[in-house]
Amino acid sequence: MNSIAPQTLLLLLGCAILTPVAAQEAPKAASTTAYSFHVEFLGGSRELRQEFRRAVNAAAIAEYGRKLTNQPSRLTLELFANRKKARIAFFISFDPEWYQRRVRDKPKSVKGERVLYFEPYFGIMQRLLRLQSRFLSSQLAEIEVFRANLHTWLVLRKEGGERLHIPVQAAAEGKLLYPYEIKLTTPGGQESVVKAANQAIFNRYGLFVLGAASQVNGASTVWTPLYQFFSLSP
Repeated sequence: MNSIAPQTLLLLLGCAILTPVAAQEAPKAASTTAYSFHVEFLGGSRELRQEFRRAVNAAAIAEYGRKLTNQPSRLTLELFANRKKARIAFFISFDPEWYQRRVRDKPKSVKGERVLYFEPYFGIMQRLLRLQSRFLSSQLAEIEVFRANLHTWLVLRKEGGERLHIPVQAAAEGKLLYPYEIKLTTPGGQESVVKAANQAIFNRYGLFVLGAASQVNGASTVWTPLYQFFSLSP
């Protein structure tokens, strides 16, 4: 079995606390489309939008996003109808070849379980946490309404329309938490939540592992879409 490098991950409340890893080279462009960064608002007053833009600039989201993709990116602030819940989502294109280069030197499995690594995105996830913290530090009354119900996501999207939603969450002291569950959206809009297959491995090593890629009869499992999305071998 492959040995595991000394851990930089601590555990808190069933989630692993991360030490962010800086992204390196940007992925190769899938087309001639150049990188761009766009902020989209779905609701909110002019004052709220100004506060959000200040937080975006302070966290340098646009600049860091350039390290992750050569395709257009979009940062969305969405306020739901009752204004008591809000969502921040950063959408970037997923390049499987770039991803594989970033994880190729890591152990493929732990305790016989296939590992799904999120390390290539730690840097941007940490910056999204800074954005969220800066935004929530505002004393605007409009923010008070959803302060306890603001959820932040990193969304990886593929050309076919598939999307992988990675929750960006912080521990009490503000450190990034390794996700225990992620969400997949099909091109048709159907959503499914997938949890790490082995909680004991997650708790001990802070790693998200996958179950079988298929059943004995060849049928799909709940983890099959993740193998397909990341172009992983079993």
